Amino acid sequence: MGEPQAANDESLDRHWSEEVEKVGLTHKRFTELYALAIKSLAPDVQVKVIDEYQIEVKFAGGDIGVSYTENPWRQCKDLPGERRKNLRICLADAVRNEIMDDQVVQETDIVPLIKGDDFLKAAKHSGVKVYHEEVSKGLHLVYALDEEDALTFIDQNRLDALKLSKTDLKELALANLHKRVADNTFLNTANDRYGMPTIDGVFESSLVLFETFMTAMSEQFQNDLMFVIPNRDIVLLGPRSDQELQAWFKSHAKKSFKEYPHPISTRLYTWKEGKITAID
Repeated sequence: MGEPQAANDESLDRHWSEEVEKVGLTHKRFTELYALAIKSLAPDVQVKVIDEYQIEVKFAGGDIGVSYTENPWRQCKDLPGERRKNLRICLADAVRNEIMDDQVVQETDIVPLIKGDDFLKAAKHSGVKVYHEEVSKGLHLVYALDEEDALTFIDQNRLDALKLSKTDLKELALANLHKRVADNTFLNTANDRYGMPTIDGVFESSLVLFETFMTAMSEQFQNDLMFVIPNRDIVLLGPRSDQELQAWFKSHAKKSFKEYPHPISTRLYTWKEGKITAID
């Protein structure tokens, strides 16, 4: 199920116990209810609460994934009475085996994504060799199929079967992504101090891979570009020389990373002549 559909799918709410809406709900109990909701939505999967923060999900084909509950909990803990509708995307994601298995790769569907260390740890725990390249400390380039509003991550074996060089694969994926976002990207600015690109809530983080975009942003900020990328839909860019802005970027990144879905990194980065460097 793609995320846009899941956000509006009221049928997902019935898989949660009424208890999830109660005032005073703890994180530990939330995780237990989350596991029950996953099992209700997908009876064929096996679920196991590892600890307060993690649920192991074993799919029928044998793949094992981990659902991390910290971000969903932060997202809904202050919303008693409205938690279920705010957890639809999280619940739908939990029962999707996002690592590609038998699916045939269509080259036109391959897109590049930026992921953080936590994503790779979860993939490793699942025993899946996700193809990735380190972009900078804490940032990793991975590839996925973008089909019907759903992203399916591609494993190493499927990418190997394409017989493309790393350079050709990246160019292909960037070209595919450009076709998807070129007409939908706009830039929010705040008193010209910083920029925040907006697309669709999925591909914002991938924009740091576009040299033309990053060059334009660098020129806007006197070739002194810094950025944070705490979540996949949040990228803030501005001049590194602005110490006050730099402190705000760091603070905002830490808060967003902890409180919102799809966290990537809390670090501050610079971009210069195509190279991304972590500076803290």
